[in-house]
Amino acid sequence: MNLRFLVPVIASTFLAAGCDVGVPTKEEVAKLEKTPESAAPETPPPAQIDTLPPGHSSTEGMAAPMGGGEGMPPQMGTPQGHPPVGVGSTASSVEPGSIPVAEGGVTIADLYERRAELVGQTVKVRGKIVKATAGVMGANWYHLQDGTGAPGTNDLTVTSDGPAKAGDVVVIAGTLATDKDFGMGYTYDVIVEKATLTTE
Repeated sequence: MNLRFLVPVIASTFLAAGCDVGVPTKEEVAKLEKTPESAAPETPPPAQIDTLPPGHSSTEGMAAPMGGGEGMPPQMGTPQGHPPVGVGSTASSVEPGSIPVAEGGVTIADLYERRAELVGQTVKVRGKIVKATAGVMGANWYHLQDGTGAPGTNDLTVTSDGPAKAGDVVVIAGTLATDKDFGMGYTYDVIVEKATLTTE
């Protein structure tokens, strides 16, 4: 057989076979037309990323509603460790002239009047305890009155290690401090600190 005749035949056979590759038949086309197009699967939205550490709520650190609620801290009040005393009583509960001045001492009214002169010095006062708060900030806190002074200058705050109770008449001796500010509104024009205390 002439090879020149066979070469074109073989080439055309291979070419036809190659063209058929990947071409759908009539049956396959009919089948595709009958089958509805399947919708592409919907891509779910990306999940929200929680950047908080494990165990933390996304609401943690947000301002709590007024009035607090379950699990909320209590409302701000008296600072921890501070005695519940302010600038003292406005009305005197001691009769004027009922308590004599201590020997070498001053009256509460004099203490207020001469505070600029006496600040930093040891002062001695006799008076009646009208309010007592024990064991706070490492001391006992007392309000002393002697029947002298007007509202605002008739009540002396004293800190001491000595024990006493409301109603006791005592003589105190301690260091006078002025314009003392403990924060949270607890300020004292005059206060006698670390006083020795003798009950009479």
